[in-house]
Amino acid sequence: MDREAAITEVDWYRTLVRRRIERWGVTLPPKARAMLTENMDEVAARKSSLQFKPDREGYYIGEVDEEGLRQGYGIYTRTAKKPDRWTMQAGRWVENCPIGTHTLYESDCPDSHHYLAAVYFSGERRKAKGTIGFSLSEAGINTKQRQYRRYEYFSLSTLAVGSAMIFVLLLAMTRNTKISLAGVIVVALLYLISYIRGRQ
Repeated sequence: MDREAAITEVDWYRTLVRRRIERWGVTLPPKARAMLTENMDEVAARKSSLQFKPDREGYYIGEVDEEGLRQGYGIYTRTAKKPDRWTMQAGRWVENCPIGTHTLYESDCPDSHHYLAAVYFSGERRKAKGTIGFSLSEAGINTKQRQYRRYEYFSLSTLAVGSAMIFVLLLAMTRNTKISLAGVIVVALLYLISYIRGRQ
């Protein structure tokens, strides 16, 4: 991916969002439709000034400040090892922090796992999770406000390394192998539950 390809992708995202609204949001009020499309339009209107900024989780195409931080309108695409798994987030940024209502599209395989949402960010913290105002999917329109949980892939290495560290720490504190193993099991179960919740 480079700047030219990312700018071309902006138009593809705009078309995708509009198609999903027509398919999933037939009864969506005009104001709600505008919340989802205006962010895309704002980015598209600034094509000549958009900068391409890749990172280890994906890439950003949008306005930046003199220090290279996200500043203004832009689209961040978070990629994954799985080709069908990606997230698009479009909206306004201030010093790398998302602020205001952003347009979010989550993609996974099959299509029943796709959804489009309006997510509000207060801009108080750089890694704020945001609040979903409403979302659209094959299941219909969901207007229940909830915290946005970004999907994380299951990592066996993370589980193994974390378990080993916890075991050593508990063993040093308790001098009891059984208690240490029990603690590791509890933490592993919590990790698996968190993964399942994120996947849902």
